[in-house]
Amino acid sequence: MKWLIRLLLFIMVLPLLLVLLWYIGVPEEYITDKIEKAVSLKELSISSRPVDVVLKISGFRKKLFFGFYIKELELFRENTSSDKVLLSVYHLTGRLRLDRLLIGKLEIETNGFVTPSKKGEIELCILADKEGYKMEFEAEDVQLGRLPILRVIGLKGEGVADIEGVLSVGRDRKSDAIVLLQIKDMRLSDIIQQNLYIPLSLFRELKGVLQIHDRGVEVTSLSMKGKNIYSRLKGSIQRSVFRGRLEIMPEEDFPKIGLYPLKRYKISESYYVIPLNIDLSNRIN
Repeated sequence: MKWLIRLLLFIMVLPLLLVLLWYIGVPEEYITDKIEKAVSLKELSISSRPVDVVLKISGFRKKLFFGFYIKELELFRENTSSDKVLLSVYHLTGRLRLDRLLIGKLEIETNGFVTPSKKGEIELCILADKEGYKMEFEAEDVQLGRLPILRVIGLKGEGVADIEGVLSVGRDRKSDAIVLLQIKDMRLSDIIQQNLYIPLSLFRELKGVLQIHDRGVEVTSLSMKGKNIYSRLKGSIQRSVFRGRLEIMPEEDFPKIGLYPLKRYKISESYYVIPLNIDLSNRIN
């Protein structure tokens, strides 16, 4: 009978011991280092080109019952210089799954914001083990001008975006992801180069699906809509080069003067095709 009482007491005390171990016995620097190493990967295979992905955590604080607070989380490409930031998330609160830790896996559920002023909420769930890691994310009402990745790929403008997706990275560093994107109130600047003109300023809404894997980035479905004008983007990115085409379909009452810069791409009065062969290496290096 005594062994049963002792067992019951142990079961009752164990949660308290684990909480005390988390709050007192595990250094915050140790937890930060483990999370950064779990997510940061060298020679990640994206678009047939290995890249380094680096995670940096600032202002980590533990809370009771395996909770935590992070002042700022930054995801970098290649190194932690300011011009390599892909994503910044602020004021994250979340919790570690104890049942996962006990079997050697790391699972983090957290939510934060894409601006220090707590605008543009984002939810993250990260599961990591010896086979790799998986990250699910969802963000709402994100201001495009606040996203560093927009600057990295060479785009300028504003808009309000809803984004969701899943990223999986295997032990072999090969990646697989799907991203769903919707932008409202879009105000992007036109892309003007020597032999290329893309009139992004004509469009106010965007919906798209992107698939990312070790062979490249596929634009599965992407459409844009403006006043009396529509477009579809098709193509893929391989070895930092986007190849595809942008189809533009103005309605009959769309102002003709707005189409004048597109005359070399004209197929018919209601159909224009812009062939795309864009080297992104200068934009993302």
